[in-house]
Amino acid sequence: MRLTAAIGDLRQALATEVRAGERAAKGAVRTETDVLKRELRGQVVAAFGGKARGIANAWRS
Repeated sequence: MRLTAAIGDLRQALATEVRAGERAAKGAVRTETDVLKRELRGQVVAAFGGKARGIANAWRS
């Protein structure tokens, strides 16, 4: 009895996994950046009052 296994193109499979990891990391960084910006804006408004909304919104991605 002979057993055979087909793996396919290992380089292509690894490249696909690397791209998926890159997308996941990029999404995580983007999400955390948005969270930090919201927190920072809230701190600025709390420290300087409602009139500081323009300053608080000055931080961009």
